Amino acid sequence: MNIKFIRFYNCITLLIIVSLYSCKKNDKFILNENFDSNKLAWIEESSLFHCIKIDSGYYYISNCDTSSSTDFSSTTSLDKSYLYNLPKSFEICTKIKLLYYKHENASFGIILNGASLQYAFSIHRVGGISVYEYDNNSKKENLLLSRDSEYEIDDEVICKILINDGKSTIYIDDYNIGESKFSVNALQELRLFTSKESKIAVDYLTIKRTNKRN
Repeated sequence: MNIKFIRFYNCITLLIIVSLYSCKKNDKFILNENFDSNKLAWIEESSLFHCIKIDSGYYYISNCDTSSSTDFSSTTSLDKSYLYNLPKSFEICTKIKLLYYKHENASFGIILNGASLQYAFSIHRVGGISVYEYDNNSKKENLLLSRDSEYEIDDEVICKILINDGKSTIYIDDYNIGESKFSVNALQELRLFTSKESKIAVDYLTIKRTNKRN
């Protein structure tokens, strides 16, 4: 067999293997949002209460409500196809910068909504981490998890939420904060939020499949 042909064949084979490996690796990602564009139609608007926009690879969420009518501003994407048929085990990860706050108890984070249950994963500027469950039917709110971290949050954090077998585990900068129940099997909405008179910049938001953990 011609030596040049053998080398060409080996190169093609190697390219196919690398391509298949890359596809397999990328298949883990259900959502890989870096906010370089707005293909998923993330809400962008400006009002007396908030300013929300995508700019220079960040999703900016600013609450400017000085009244007592709202506690926070939250936003989501109009395209929610990434929430369809989620596996039983998956990980949500985001990197968020706290840009401004007026109140010492400022907080921000992620809200996950089911048909009637809502779970709020809150990161407090003074270092506390909390998870709340709100039942829209009974109008009751339950504190599921409350932990103090060792440092105040004045810059940015990486937050990971692992969902697995009716439980959620939250990590801040790879530090395991704790575990709480998660009773939603089908998510209807994922929202990003920041508290009254504060501003955050979301660098990225990902959802990926994970191996089931015992």
